[in-house]
Amino acid sequence: MANLATLEVKTAGDYEDLATLASVTFTADTSYTIQVQSQKPAYLREGSDGDGFLITSANPFTYTAGADTLYIKADYAIVNIAE
Repeated sequence: MANLATLEVKTAGDYEDLATLASVTFTADTSYTIQVQSQKPAYLREGSDGDGFLITSANPFTYTAGADTLYIKADYAIVNIAE
């Protein structure tokens, strides 16, 4: 597993493109391991509709990239991305 990025995320209440924040490119149909560590609510969503998923655990999870952008919203979180 190759670590692609570890970053602090502070989006001030807005959704931001996770790939842009992390300076990585998510390739469609490729699986990534993502870990979000946050003491306040953090959300991930694909595309621009809805609130997305509330991240309630610091456990890593698998994300398979699709055609839509992956957005994150967090007052403060540490995000780790690996391939």
